[in-house]
Amino acid sequence: MSNSDNDPEDQTRFAAEPRLRLPVVVRPLAHGDMPAWIALRQALWSYEDQDELAREAETMALTGRAYIRLAFDAQGEAVGLLEFSVRDEAPGSGGRAVPYAEGWYVAPAARGAGVGRALLACLEDWAQAQGYSAIGSDTIPSLFPDSTAAHVALGFRVVGEGPDADGDMDRFFYKQLV
Repeated sequence: MSNSDNDPEDQTRFAAEPRLRLPVVVRPLAHGDMPAWIALRQALWSYEDQDELAREAETMALTGRAYIRLAFDAQGEAVGLLEFSVRDEAPGSGGRAVPYAEGWYVAPAARGAGVGRALLACLEDWAQAQGYSAIGSDTIPSLFPDSTAAHVALGFRVVGEGPDADGDMDRFFYKQLV
């Protein structure tokens, strides 16, 4: 469903690292995952129009505008998502193209178990396999108060802040991979 997911090593990541406390499988979006993906998107952006989020997901899946990874627990329930793209530039990138986490979410019941770390590891693996040496991300601290700590705990550094189109203050992150 997402574009350029042909690298066999990128197809599925079994998070078996010692720091992970919840068995989780992270893999690219498959056709049957649409309802779970849409539900996770709607949970992440609960303040947005829910129908618009669903329409946007369907368009993204059809056009391959973004890369999608979903995390599933041992019971096969979707517990996290990562949507990423490659931006021509991003804060901290020095004007270079950079893979960028556009949406990163872990369901509340799965937080603190390493799901977010496993999702981000897929982005890092993908970025390095494509020849990138860094990744970027952002958050709105007023809406996602735990997000800055999560980013920093996983090696990102804060590289700036500024208002977005809605007037919310965005915080930007950059992580060097090599």
